Amino acid sequence: MKKRFCLFALALVLSLLALNRVMLREDSEKKYGAFYDEKQPIDVFFLGTSHVMDAVYPTELYDRAGITGYNLANPAETLEATAWTLKLALQRQKPKVVVVDVCYIDKAQRDAVYSLEHLFLDAVPLSLTKWQAVWALFPEARRAEYIFPLAAYHTRWEEMLFGGGERMTDSEPFMKGAELRVGRAHPAAFTRTTEMDLTETEGKRALAQIIELCRAEGIEAALLAVPYPADEAKQRMMNSAQAIADQYGVLFYNLFDGSAGVDFETDCYDEASHLNPDGAVKVSAYLSERLAADFDLPDHRQDSAFSAWDDAVSAYRQALKARWTEPYGLREGETPKFDN
Repeated sequence: MKKRFCLFALALVLSLLALNRVMLREDSEKKYGAFYDEKQPIDVFFLGTSHVMDAVYPTELYDRAGITGYNLANPAETLEATAWTLKLALQRQKPKVVVVDVCYIDKAQRDAVYSLEHLFLDAVPLSLTKWQAVWALFPEARRAEYIFPLAAYHTRWEEMLFGGGERMTDSEPFMKGAELRVGRAHPAAFTRTTEMDLTETEGKRALAQIIELCRAEGIEAALLAVPYPADEAKQRMMNSAQAIADQYGVLFYNLFDGSAGVDFETDCYDEASHLNPDGAVKVSAYLSERLAADFDLPDHRQDSAFSAWDDAVSAYRQALKARWTEPYGLREGETPKFDN
């Protein structure tokens, strides 16, 4: 009797674990599967919010400069969550450089949209660090769903059988964590300011902790502000990352200065002003030059061990051509086509 009970219990546990795996969201696997499958070193992690997901194409960086990178950014991710994203990613890869988005420098984890954080955490294998992340980031009532996705997705049968369901990202393995979202939208009103709001926030404290973690791991850190038509209060907060960069002696790529050549009239995907492929290619091209020069990163393009990255470039170029007929900007005399 005892033996039969043990066998039944073991079978039940294995069945629940298998069902738990089946219930994982497909978009989480598409965005992060290539990260966990990567056999070669990843030189740069890109961390932050959806603005980074839509603005930094690691495959473009590889094609231009031979830099291997992965876009680990997540929708509406607070910097407190980003710190844990980094800790969890470091269990699999140790990059030479970590580039951190400062968009949510004014946000606290208590104000996070918890459901969006499934995108990264669902793909993370269970470990002590994952348990610690879940306990640190979420209230008690929400923790179980991040350890056992079955608790969150037990109602997904219709979606699994018939397709559909809400997606958190439009990513494919060859995008290395980035989104390829096409379209043009009227940008929000924008007035540039270079002023800083030096008010202390949870986001700023978390950003400092991320830089300190990088130092402890022997990793270079850099800060990034992806340009979009942010209001002046938001800009003042993001501009204040310069004070943290100066304090720690790290670089801050504040692309609101126009250095990447982003044009809001043509380069925005939606009214919230995430970048479309025109804008993303510009940002990625700029970062490929700066990162290669500022951190002396190796060029892997002539190394046969990285041939899978060449395959990713081919798939990326084909997808870009198929989905975005003019990926490098408007043709001379062409009028922008806006989504209404």
